Amino acid sequence: MIPLNTTFFWVFLGFYLLHESVHLGLEIINYKHVKKQQDCPDFFKTKITGEVFQKSKFYTLEKIKFSITAHCAVIPFFWILVFRNGFNTFDYYAAMHGGFGTLTHSVVFCIYLAVYFGIIHLPFKLYSIFVIEEKYGFNKMTPRLFIIDLVKSIAIGSAITIPLLYLVFWFMQASGPYWWLFVWFAVTAFQLTMTIVYPALLAPLFNKFTPLQNAELKNRITKTANDIKFGLAGIFVMDGSRRSSHSNAYFAGVGKFKRIVLFDTLITRLTTDELVAVLAHEMGHYIKKHIRDFMIIASLLSLAGFYTLALLIDWPDFYKAFNVSLPSPHTALVIFAVVSEVFTFALTPILNMLSRKNEFAADRFSVEATGHKDAMKSALLKLTSDNLSNLTPHPLYSFYHYSHPTPVERALALDQVIINKSDEQREGPQT
Repeated sequence: MIPLNTTFFWVFLGFYLLHESVHLGLEIINYKHVKKQQDCPDFFKTKITGEVFQKSKFYTLEKIKFSITAHCAVIPFFWILVFRNGFNTFDYYAAMHGGFGTLTHSVVFCIYLAVYFGIIHLPFKLYSIFVIEEKYGFNKMTPRLFIIDLVKSIAIGSAITIPLLYLVFWFMQASGPYWWLFVWFAVTAFQLTMTIVYPALLAPLFNKFTPLQNAELKNRITKTANDIKFGLAGIFVMDGSRRSSHSNAYFAGVGKFKRIVLFDTLITRLTTDELVAVLAHEMGHYIKKHIRDFMIIASLLSLAGFYTLALLIDWPDFYKAFNVSLPSPHTALVIFAVVSEVFTFALTPILNMLSRKNEFAADRFSVEATGHKDAMKSALLKLTSDNLSNLTPHPLYSFYHYSHPTPVERALALDQVIINKSDEQREGPQT
């Protein structure tokens, strides 16, 4: 049955087509823009070789083509759920295996949909890793390691998510009209707990984390952290090179559980000054409360989402629009999770604008904390070159999709930062 007589279906379809037009339109615009670039941009000519520019260009084009292909290939699988009674079929088997109307029925339904979408996306993930990343020299993952990671992810994800789903559906069934508040509180508490638990207990199940052994680097990082009153639980090196030659650094955890993590690939590429500058940038996000602010925004959006679901959950048109024969909390939750992006995609550029503003602020903080402007710039250029980042994104594409400013924008902004004398005195020797 095709739900053409349902108002909500036409509202959804209108937003869906707008979302797809924006998404695919920006990908095509970006592809054409990058393809026509024949020469390395002036800003990079003295910093990046022509060979690296061409390799970056081809890598970017290949990823764009793959992204468009994968996205278009996945689209029919969603509409199969709508027009071929997919949601009803999964609900039927979930009721058969979990017991109709039970919490297990609801949880099994979610598991079946997760498996469905997981299987659909798996071939594209394999192609991305073992074809594209392999072709450009980034992939270090073996098929054996991929399978081990996949099994671990499924096992750990199930152990964590299934109890949460039971709790969510229990609240939805037992806590009356304000269930959405209880669910929101439970999900928020879970997310906060994971920020503490994941770095210390879960991440080591996938990667090896060893305390930083480089005494000079450790002392410089510790001194910078102490100068800005950034408490640390430790500085660790992660064996990122087991899976990829891409470089990165991050800090994880909250409060006294904060730890800095350096990819081993990053340590081999950057000087001590550059590494300290990059980590000062990461510390800046915390000192400037960027992470706290984004957690608050995410929490408020989550609250708004659960409230909206509470308004839809008893509306027959919501279920009819997706050919759901038997309304239930689990079908409402899953459908809402799958289609919510269609209605909220306009938030993406807004949130990314805020993120880019925070990145500029963290760059300034790094310079002010270390007194070393050139180190941050040279680190950015090395990471851009090593990771074959897109040197010439279309402005509309970067405005919509980029959570970080382009390397050119960041470098030019760094040039405007004024270092005072006290900052200059903190500069360490180039290493």
